[in-house]
Amino acid sequence: MSRTGSCFRLHCDAVNSKFILSEIGEVWREEFDSFDDAYAQAEARAICKSVLLIFNERGQIILESTVSPLEPGLTYAREHWRKTAALAD
Repeated sequence: MSRTGSCFRLHCDAVNSKFILSEIGEVWREEFDSFDDAYAQAEARAICKSVLLIFNERGQIILESTVSPLEPGLTYAREHWRKTAALAD
């Protein structure tokens, strides 16, 4: 991954039930059931402010934005609150 920023691609299906995250120039791709999880993964993979392109089911760009790396302490806090919420369900 380059230190000059990455370019993430996030594809969503027609009913926003599946999200596929990938990175231009890399071979990995991951599938998620929620936008929040896909965005969190982009934050986790970003090493500096990076481009985030969001595509609809027809492959059209519907939003161009940026994603920045999440501070390690905030990453821990997010996971803690997700686990706490899951226990409450």
